[in-house]
Amino acid sequence: MMAVSSILILSTSSELRNGIQRLFFDGDSFLPPSLLILPALGLLYALYFGLTTGPLTSKSREALLFFAVVVNLLSGIAAGVRMISESNGWLLVFPIWNLANCVILLVIFFTFAEDERFHREAIQDLRANRFVIVLCYGLVLLAFVICHKHFELHWTATLSVCVTVSANFSTVLEYFFFSHSK
Repeated sequence: MMAVSSILILSTSSELRNGIQRLFFDGDSFLPPSLLILPALGLLYALYFGLTTGPLTSKSREALLFFAVVVNLLSGIAAGVRMISESNGWLLVFPIWNLANCVILLVIFFTFAEDERFHREAIQDLRANRFVIVLCYGLVLLAFVICHKHFELHWTATLSVCVTVSANFSTVLEYFFFSHSK
């Protein structure tokens, strides 16, 4: 779901695309374009994971966790900085939530780093049925449309809300439908 959120923002925000262009491809840039490979691979892998079946390896789980941490961290920082400078009040809850998710994921990962059973349970090998996947993608799309089109929020705020929905609310739906379908 976070991959879909990222794709929606990238496809609709010319400001973000121009910023990436300036940051990585301008002549005076200090960041090599090869740094874009890792997030691009994470994005593709997260999409692949969401649409396929079969068990995950330990490394696959770690890659998905890393992607989730990076997306939560970047969306939390980007939205937080923008919202603090614009005094967006209640919207600050979303970047704070993104950063809290990031910290929680890292604490859980490092606390249980050696416990393979915990990793299997924390990131399920089982896949949700297609109905749940469509429902979760619909939930992210609805959050995106409401934030981006209806409220016309900046891309950082929209991403922050969509990532929060992806990380928290879609998991609840998956658990609700998944636990009842067994």
